[in-house]
Amino acid sequence: PVHRAAYAVAEDAAGAALAVAQAKLMACEAANLAAKNSIQVHGAMGYTWEVDLHIFMKKAWALANTWGDAGWHKQQVAAVIFADGAALGAGATFQ
Repeated sequence: PVHRAAYAVAEDAAGAALAVAQAKLMACEAANLAAKNSIQVHGAMGYTWEVDLHIFMKKAWALANTWGDAGWHKQQVAAVIFADGAALGAGATFQ
């Protein structure tokens, strides 16, 4: 999704806003999951100043709310998916 969003923005494609919203949702979810799992694996050591994992967690939290939070981007995606006459399914979604 991130590559598709970058390409859509670079080419000024019609669905660029949707692609960016999807990429933002997936990238933030992946960053939060990676940060949480890293701290879980390292235990209490992950919260100490000796290990930089706490920095990555804080960056993931900060970036999750930058340029619209997950709720706003989910609304953007839902507006396209649930719109009347939305072109979804084989032949329309995967081109």
